Amino acid sequence: MAAETISAEQAASLVKSGMWLDYGATHCQPDVFDKALAARKQELDNVKIRSCIS
Repeated sequence: MAAETISAEQAASLVKSGMWLDYGATHCQPDVFDKALAARKQELDNVKIRSCIS
């Protein structure tokens, strides 16, 4: 089964208010995802983010 790649915007669209987002050690370009997620800031409440080094 081939892996499917999605865009940062598609990934950010999956985030819902109240979710925890865990950035693992292999999150290669968090800045791209962060920008896509930030574009949704008016739609989301109480989204918490942690990473493997925090």
